[in-house]
Amino acid sequence: MLCDPIVSDSVAPRVWLFADYNQAESRIVARRGPVPKLDAWYREGVDVHTYVARVIAKTVQENKIAMPTNNGRQMFKWKPWDEFGKGDDERDISKRTVHGNNYDMGIDKLALVLGVPFETAKILHAIYHALFPEIRGNYHTWIRTCLLRTKTIWTPEPVKFRKVFHGINNYSELSADILRSAYSAYPQCTVGYLLVRCINLCATVFARDDREQLKDQWCAYYG
Repeated sequence: MLCDPIVSDSVAPRVWLFADYNQAESRIVARRGPVPKLDAWYREGVDVHTYVARVIAKTVQENKIAMPTNNGRQMFKWKPWDEFGKGDDERDISKRTVHGNNYDMGIDKLALVLGVPFETAKILHAIYHALFPEIRGNYHTWIRTCLLRTKTIWTPEPVKFRKVFHGINNYSELSADILRSAYSAYPQCTVGYLLVRCINLCATVFARDDREQLKDQWCAYYG
C-alpha cells in the first residue's frame, strides 16, 4: 500500500511502503493443505476469522456444548451463531484457534494463548479439527512426509527455498517439537521470503530511477 508522497521545496518526494499481511500464514496453510473450505473463503475475500467464529458457534449451539461464562455471557452462545463478527471476543479467540491448531499447539499452551480453561481449549481444538479435517489429513501429513523423506521443506515459487531439519535421524520417531516447528516454518518462511523479495524488487525500481531531483533521495534511503 502506498501513502501520498511527502513533498517540499528542499526535500525530494518520499514514498512509504506498508505491508498488509492479511492473514498470510493461514492463507498459505489453506492453499498448501489443501484445506478447501478455508481456501475458498480466502479466495472470496471474506473475513475468515469471523466465518470460523460462526461455524464454531454453530457447532456449540447445535450440539448444546457447555461453555464457560465471560462477563456474564456464555462463550459462543450469547447470541445467534451467524451474528458473531468483528468486535466480539469469539472472533479473536477463533483467530488464535486457527493459528494454534494449524501448528498443532499442545492443549496446555493453546489454553494459555486463548485465555480459556484447559477443558474449553480441548473443546475448541476438537471442533476446529472436525470442521477442517484437512489440516491434519493434508497439511500435517504433507509436512511429515517431507521430513521423513528428505528432512527438508521447500517453500513454493517464486521464492523457492529449503529448510533442513538436521535434528531428524533414521532411528527414532519424529518428535512433537520438530513437527510443530516444521508446521509453522513453512508458512512463516514463505511469508518472510516473499517480503524480502518484494523489498528487493522495490529497491531495484528505486535504484534505476535516474531522475536528477530524486538522486539524493534514492542514495540516502535505498543506495
